[in-house]
Amino acid sequence: MTLCLLSLDLSNTGEVQRVAFCKVLKDDNWKRFRNADATWEKSYELAYDALVEKRVKTLLEAAANMAGIEELRFVVQAGEQEGWCCQLEKIHGIYHFTTFESAADLKLA
Repeated sequence: MTLCLLSLDLSNTGEVQRVAFCKVLKDDNWKRFRNADATWEKSYELAYDALVEKRVKTLLEAAANMAGIEELRFVVQAGEQEGWCCQLEKIHGIYHFTTFESAADLKLA
């Protein structure tokens, strides 16, 4: 299992500026993941809406593909606020996302 903690970099007005992989848990040890920062051309208000979610998922998919990761569980976090708890899984060469209610549900899956 790979569990990844993501960080959303916010501006003073609460807009998403950048998303980055912080670290990855593999085999019960936290390891530094290759930096996958992506500065977006536009900023989006920090609402967990479909547009922001799509941008985060696009970045995740590209980074996972480059790193050769077949399955990735992750939590998107903005400051103290927990956003999405998701699983990214490659099935027949295509990545699929499953969203969970909480990090506890994610760990049980």
